[in-house]
Amino acid sequence: KVSIIIPNRDHSDTLKTCIDSILNKTTYKNIEIIIAENNSVENKTFDYYNNLKKIKSIKIINCDRKEFNYAYVNNYAAKRAGGSVFIFLNNDIELITPQWIERMLEHVQFKNIGAVGAKLYYPDESVQHAGVIVGVAGGAGHSHKYFSRTATGYFMRLKIIQNFSAVTGAC
Repeated sequence: KVSIIIPNRDHSDTLKTCIDSILNKTTYKNIEIIIAENNSVENKTFDYYNNLKKIKSIKIINCDRKEFNYAYVNNYAAKRAGGSVFIFLNNDIELITPQWIERMLEHVQFKNIGAVGAKLYYPDESVQHAGVIVGVAGGAGHSHKYFSRTATGYFMRLKIIQNFSAVTGAC
């Protein structure tokens, strides 16, 4: 079972896009979706949650921490998850590849792999994330950021599976 953990606070429109894309496009079926609710106040958000509660594979848990802490919220949800693999997903992600979970699972099973990430695009179809390189400008930076979705990248790096120092927390 794969547990998809999505932190949320009053972003029901983007969360709906995310959840709809998971439910309508994902081919891997042994999943649970855990929405880690973090101090929402809008009625619209709770109305949406009430609709989601009708879906068996979705759990909404309350993470009552005053200030937002991404790691804390994800760890809180992970402790309540039933899967053996966790996908940490931002609420503004819209899936475009039906086999996204299978493709990530192919790699996460290897003992020398600590985390698996995905290539992410901005709405204009430029690259947002294609791996993180540690040491860029004294910190870390995203490989090939803002390249066109159709670009091949440096030595075809945007078209191959490869190892990086880190991946983004968005997926």
